[in-house]
Amino acid sequence: MKKGEFIRLEFTAWVKEPRELFDTTDENVAKEEGKYVEGGKYGPIVTVVGEGKLLQGLDEALLEAEVGEEKEVEIPPEKAFGARNPKLIEMHSLRELMRLPEFRKGDEMPAPGMEVTLGGRKGVITTLAAGRARIDFNHPYAGKTFIYRFKVLEVVEDPVERVRALIRLNYGREEDFGIEIKNSTLEIILPEIAKLDYGWVSAKLGLISDIRKFLDFEEIRFVEKYPGKRVAEEAPEETGKDVEEKAAGEGNEEARVKEGTGGEEGGEVPEKEEKPDAKKPKE
Repeated sequence: MKKGEFIRLEFTAWVKEPRELFDTTDENVAKEEGKYVEGGKYGPIVTVVGEGKLLQGLDEALLEAEVGEEKEVEIPPEKAFGARNPKLIEMHSLRELMRLPEFRKGDEMPAPGMEVTLGGRKGVITTLAAGRARIDFNHPYAGKTFIYRFKVLEVVEDPVERVRALIRLNYGREEDFGIEIKNSTLEIILPEIAKLDYGWVSAKLGLISDIRKFLDFEEIRFVEKYPGKRVAEEAPEETGKDVEEKAAGEGNEEARVKEGTGGEEGGEVPEKEEKPDAKKPKE
């Protein structure tokens, strides 16, 4: 494959020792390995070859692959998540940990195995002793070797699929975005979730950079759609009883009109004119 090509890829990856499933595009494999995620998205993915969108070792292996060829490659730590760094294992006071939001209320106490975030770095508490905690800030898979089995299914040429892939690679989800291409203009219609997501702001910058690098558009537009008028409040629905009472009332009104007690239809009953009395006998 060539660097910068968009491909449709299926793969399954294991940690070599101890052997465990790391990631897969195959739903059946996930179920067999006991790693199936309910509601998770499975199936081949569209990605870009040789551009750092995948682990370095897999990226390099893809450059040597052909469409339709199934390959297996072993990826050492330095081409995966890096070797373990002893300097990233630090001691912190228990008092410092207790100032973190998750422990501040006192409902929960720090314990070995818990993940915490200090100074913007994620780490795992490994030990607690004498009011101090040892925290490992190495990546959870640092020092691990991986086995990848993969197959390139096809080269993807469709620009809409390419844009959708770049949205996923930068933002993590792409299924709710609308994509329209009009001549040389690309329009990306934002879903509700992105409008209110601060993470979208930084993701958008990376997306714009990738679109400029891999695709050829004269203009990129991001569209947010909102209703132009306030939606009128809906009238309360009539119940069956309300309908029956209304019909009965209309029937009674019609009967009164026919009997002359309800006045002219759509008007009031005219008052009867008093006829002048006959000549009264003189007293």
